[in-house]
Amino acid sequence: MTSHIEPGDYARLDQRVTGLENSVNSIATSISDISKKLDERSRPQWALIASAAGVLITLIGVIGAAWKAPIDSIVARQEQDIRHMEQTIVPRVEINGQWAHADRERDDLKGRLDRLEGWYFEGRTE
Repeated sequence: MTSHIEPGDYARLDQRVTGLENSVNSIATSISDISKKLDERSRPQWALIASAAGVLITLIGVIGAAWKAPIDSIVARQEQDIRHMEQTIVPRVEINGQWAHADRERDDLKGRLDRLEGWYFEGRTE
């Protein structure tokens, strides 16, 4: 039993096989293109990362400046108050000198009173 194949059948079979080869090659090319696209997508997006980092640093800077500004004004006010107090406060040495002077005056007055009391009571007779 031998089958009889006509020459036209070979040509049609050859066309079909060639068409299948072309389809397989097209599918292989498409798979290769998809693979390349996936590889490109899996790479780090450095431009996006750099711009996001820049935005984040700017945002942190703005928030930090807004947070720090009231503190700076409070510190400046306290420094001004301290300078004012330093200018108006009497130094300890000067206060001690004034106290010593007041003590001498008190002792002097006490001595005078003692002398006056002694003179007053010595002159009276009871």
